[in-house]
Amino acid sequence: MENNNWIPVSSGIFPDDMEDVQVTFIGYNDHAPHCEAFAYRNDEKWYWSLDDCEVNVEITAWKKNCEPYKAE
Repeated sequence: MENNNWIPVSSGIFPDDMEDVQVTFIGYNDHAPHCEAFAYRNDEKWYWSLDDCEVNVEITAWKKNCEPYKAE
């Protein structure tokens, strides 16, 4: 099964500080995994890229942002 470039947080590998990445997180209300958000790390804490608020849910994996599609 392919992991689509996701890096589990449990691996101990993290993005560089202040680098925006896509994250998989466990939803606060439904306890289900979601991957529609972006976050960054600073001083070993996660922050949401959208509003710079500290993340208060479990982030389980992350991956680098992809390049946007460019028509030829």
